[in-house]
Amino acid sequence: MAVEFGVDVDVGADVEFGAEYEAGGEALTYAAGADAVDAALGAVRRRTRGYVPAGAAKAKGMFTYFVNLPTNAATYAGGVAGTAQATCNTPYQVIDLIAIESAAVFNVTSFFVGDTNMFLGAAAIPAAIFAPLVQNRFVRFTTVQRGQIIQVGFTNGAAATTPRTIALVLKVRSYRRS
Repeated sequence: MAVEFGVDVDVGADVEFGAEYEAGGEALTYAAGADAVDAALGAVRRRTRGYVPAGAAKAKGMFTYFVNLPTNAATYAGGVAGTAQATCNTPYQVIDLIAIESAAVFNVTSFFVGDTNMFLGAAAIPAAIFAPLVQNRFVRFTTVQRGQIIQVGFTNGAAATTPRTIALVLKVRSYRRS
């Protein structure tokens, strides 16, 4: 009797463990056939679970979090310039710059990541472009190393002397959380 996958077997037939059957022109024991099938299924299961062979490096997960850029004053009158900066203590990739304004009057005048000027030729950009609802990808994948400084310059573009507030935050991604 030849044993093939997809072929009906007599109902009620006794199959003996270790008995020999012919499959593809060669003798095959039921135990060897079952082991081969189990080995093949195990290989498929390992691939679908993201199995990592012994000695191979496992891929690290990345964490997304926020870095606050403290400003140099609480409020800014019309025409007054300010800066916000932070020093990197853990290497990370910058995803977004997020600006939260009390009124849409601020302009971002400079943006440095380390010694790289992200404003090649731009004079000023309205900070409203960096609002949380905009979901921009202005500096995506710019990597900041330990010890580098991120600095954002801005001005209150309003003519009035009414003080306004601005908060600047970086959305970043890192292999470590600290």
